[in-house]
Amino acid sequence: MTDITELAQSHELLIANGQQTADLLRHLADNEIDSDYFAVVSECESYGKETDAELSITEFALRAAGYVDALVEVLEKAQQAPIMPLGLHPDTQKLVADFCTALAEKLYKAQLKYGYDTDWKQDGWPSQCQAHFHQHIAKGDPRDVAAYCAFMWWHGWSTKPAEGLESRTVTVKLPDYRNTYKSPLADEVEHQVRLALELLSSAAGIKVEAE
Repeated sequence: MTDITELAQSHELLIANGQQTADLLRHLADNEIDSDYFAVVSECESYGKETDAELSITEFALRAAGYVDALVEVLEKAQQAPIMPLGLHPDTQKLVADFCTALAEKLYKAQLKYGYDTDWKQDGWPSQCQAHFHQHIAKGDPRDVAAYCAFMWWHGWSTKPAEGLESRTVTVKLPDYRNTYKSPLADEVEHQVRLALELLSSAAGIKVEAE
């Protein structure tokens, strides 16, 4: 068991115990045992001990339950954050946390725009997932690449292109304008064709060479 797993389990145990404690305190308060009172005191150097309030058991139980609820809420929020290995450099911890935030924001925007929620959990799309992964490598946004890496990691799929596709090479012959006038429009068309070839080759795992 790793340190990270132990830390995650300890968080879960603390949350469960805290919830049980809060429920127990509220149960005690519901019994309306308010015949016994005790003083809530504070102490300072100048005045010594002073009585701040007198609370019944019921009042104290409800107040304590509120404190426990607040602590449980803090623990639950902390559990949502990435759990860092002990000893990981603070700058690296910040990098991981910042990138997690950026990736989450990117996925949330995609969810709002396209209606995706947990579609990535579906089985039967490893080839499509891998194709999108290679497309986004060519496009250049590390967040999109990381998103598809996360999907494949969750499923246990490899990022490696399928066997038989790596060695496939397709040669595409583009028009030769060396001895003729080439307009700016032709330049742009050729540029867009080359970009399209790069995207197609990344998506299919095929090496495309333009002559």
